[in-house]
Amino acid sequence: MRLHTSDHARRFRARFPSPGAAVLSIGFFAALLFLLNPAILSAQSAPSDSRPAPTLRVATHLVEVHVIVQSEKGEPIAGLTKDDFTLLDRGQPQKIAFFSEESGGLRPASAQPLAPDTFSNRFEQTGQMPGSVTVVLLDTLNTPFTVQSYMRYSAVRVLRQLNPQDHVAIYVLGATRLRIIQDFTQDSTALLRALNAEKGEYSSAVDALAGDSALTGGDPFMDERDAGLGAKWNAMWAQSLIPARAQFTSQAIAAIANHLASVPGRKSLVWLSSNFPLSGGLARVLNHSDIAVYPMDPGGMRNAPAFAVSTGQTSQLGGRRPGDLPVDTRTLSPSLDSTTMDELADRTGGRASYNSNDIAGSVRRAIDDGRISYVLGYYPDHGKWDGEFHEINVKVDRPGVQVRSRKGYFALPDVSSDGQEMHAAIREALTSPLDSASLGLTVRVEPGLEKGEEIFRINVDAQRIRFDEEAGHRKGSLDIILCQLDAKSNAINPVAGHLLLDYTQDAYDRAMAVGIKLVKHVTIAPQSQMVKVLVRDTTSGAMGTLSVPVKNDAQPVAHGTTGFPSAPPTTKHP
Repeated sequence: MRLHTSDHARRFRARFPSPGAAVLSIGFFAALLFLLNPAILSAQSAPSDSRPAPTLRVATHLVEVHVIVQSEKGEPIAGLTKDDFTLLDRGQPQKIAFFSEESGGLRPASAQPLAPDTFSNRFEQTGQMPGSVTVVLLDTLNTPFTVQSYMRYSAVRVLRQLNPQDHVAIYVLGATRLRIIQDFTQDSTALLRALNAEKGEYSSAVDALAGDSALTGGDPFMDERDAGLGAKWNAMWAQSLIPARAQFTSQAIAAIANHLASVPGRKSLVWLSSNFPLSGGLARVLNHSDIAVYPMDPGGMRNAPAFAVSTGQTSQLGGRRPGDLPVDTRTLSPSLDSTTMDELADRTGGRASYNSNDIAGSVRRAIDDGRISYVLGYYPDHGKWDGEFHEINVKVDRPGVQVRSRKGYFALPDVSSDGQEMHAAIREALTSPLDSASLGLTVRVEPGLEKGEEIFRINVDAQRIRFDEEAGHRKGSLDIILCQLDAKSNAINPVAGHLLLDYTQDAYDRAMAVGIKLVKHVTIAPQSQMVKVLVRDTTSGAMGTLSVPVKNDAQPVAHGTTGFPSAPPTTKHP
């Protein structure tokens, strides 16, 4: 029998660090916060004898809702019009400003495919746009090792039956990181090849709770009493790690949501896991990106008396703000909390699957949900952006239909000026393995004149930036960070800058059409493996990140699918 001592626990906790704790130092972020401090920046840029002109904030809080409409037999219903829908916000009818019917097939993109040495986090830059996308997340962190083989088997069965219009990606959440084993593709062969290379991962904390013999017994030299004490100690040790697992899991789900933020059409996350630990605030991220979550238990049919481990506590559904998901900090065990799964699916417009041996069929149905969907966009008329949850109710004027959509949204105000919140958001964005697409970025890399120098030509999608109207001008500002990373993800020569946007109407219209163009000369360090570019809208808090890989000889990779002023820290555009 294996007992986990306090030294074991310390080593295991080291596998659940706060994101970036081992990557970017406190000093680095302190320097960034100093450079990005609004008080310092305004002192640098504002004339001392000027009074601020009255500012009119353009209230463009558009809420989009993706809706699935199916017959009683589960078949998608096509051909509906805007007049067939009624949309209520806290019981009040809303005017539908935008309406579209989305299909799961490909549709022409507005941009040409990326040229060599060009990188982007914008899906439309791939040359074609999928009508819907599905992420299959294999959660080995929260799934016992004995269940993982069936989880992979179920995924393989689905991938062998993909339709030509299906766009699927496979991610793995392991004990130390979120990994992309195959990003979005229609090539089932590539997906199967990537999945077959996965061998599973032993999660000590989960297996201790699941009663794995290697952790809780099976030693012939131990008597029954010692084995029982050992099992109890291992369970206590594993339970102490649940908050860290919940935080790490939620941050991984949030990274996926931010990665898919700019993708139009239906976005589905199929989450294969035996446990679903959640931390507070995840519902806000999921609802902002409008992602439908399909939590699925790969363990199949379970006999409750055989598998149940007493937790002594029920699901924590009380004491939450309206709209929040349950924060499950219980002893997670094979006696799966179906309430958490149901609420997670219900809040986001997905469907939960448990106590079923047909996980492959459930995954297939989740993908098929994207065949036909509708997008309803409206500007809420309540005028109160105070962070409260607003329930959405969508009705369809057709008898006998099933309607699914997310259940609401958080009326979040403009971004907080709290330094700690900004610190955490920047840290998570820079250290995430997935690029955030809340702001669209495209970078073309060219050789510079000096040795090791590269020219970064950056284009920022202005349509996702929030502007204020002041004295006939459109004004905004961006925080911009350029950070090189070595093979161990250590930061190299990070630089931060602040860009003030001040446009006449003509310049504003031009920026909306072609984007905001920036140029930066960067000296690539010999040990650099990647350049991470981050742009943050200081008004809305929306961020876009872009990972640009470089070769060991300090030359950029030839092409990619996935700007920056540095001196002085604050510059003005145009």
